[in-house]
Amino acid sequence: MTLRTRSVAVKQLPGKLNARTEKRFLREVEESLDVERPAMVLDCSAMTEMNSITMHLLLCCLERAMKSNGDLRLSGVAPKARLSMA
Repeated sequence: MTLRTRSVAVKQLPGKLNARTEKRFLREVEESLDVERPAMVLDCSAMTEMNSITMHLLLCCLERAMKSNGDLRLSGVAPKARLSMA
């Protein structure tokens, strides 16, 4: 049996997002998501709350990963930020 390993990219989300930082972050992660079956972990430990811009960013990253049959995970989501996602 052959096991294939793939690399996992870990990216730190900025503490606060606005439209400008969202576009900059998307440009940074494009390279990691433009491969076959990308695997990425977004470290959300610096975020205290999630607004609509943050949710849009997460959905854009998820969409890009899904188009290439990849995987996207969130890590370190603060309890306060989880409440704002509900």
